[in-house]
Formats: sequence, structure tokens, C-alpha cells
Amino acid sequence: MVGSLLTKMQNSVGVSGKSLLDETLVLVIPGMGWGHAHAHLDNAPLLIGGNGTVNTNGRQLNFTGVPLDNLYAMLLEAFGMGDKKFGKTGMRFGDFGDQVLSGVLA
Repeated sequence: MVGSLLTKMQNSVGVSGKSLLDETLVLVIPGMGWGHAHAHLDNAPLLIGGNGTVNTNGRQLNFTGVPLDNLYAMLLEAFGMGDKKFGKTGMRFGDFGDQVLSGVLA
């Protein structure tokens, strides 16, 4: 299903005249890891597209031990919302989302 979506986005023209995939950042995340605990320590999220937003150059980046929430914090930063705070504790995302992943943003 994801492959079909990405193909359609690649073959569709976006607002800027580039492909819709170039204009969109797609986040694909497998389930919640250990569903009964909602643990996501061994998750493998994928960022696809987003030309000019992320700078991965097809690399696989290993952030073992880094909270998944930091990925969400990085996405907020990428779209100019890095100063936003959420929840009672004022964290950027979730309980631990207070850092931006280094080396990913363009």
C-alpha cells in the first residue's frame, strides 16, 4: 500500500511543478512495537520524499536508544514549529520529545 501511494505521488505534479512526493514528507512507522505496553524502542520509521526538508541521501541512520518522540520534535522543527510546546509538562512531543535528531534536517 505504501509503495502504491509513493508511486502515485511521484507521478503526480505538485504545486511547484515538481512531483508531489518531492513536496511532501511521508513518515512510515510500523506498529507500536510491543502493543501491550505501547513500547516503541525497536521501531524503524522511514522518512520518504520531502526534497529539501530532510538530508538523508538514502542513508540508513541508527538512533538506537533515542526516544521516538525526538523524531516528532525534529519534524516540528523542520516545518517551523520547533518552538511549540505541548502537554502539561511543556515538552515538545510526548514525555521525552525534547531533542532534534542531529544530521537529518537539510
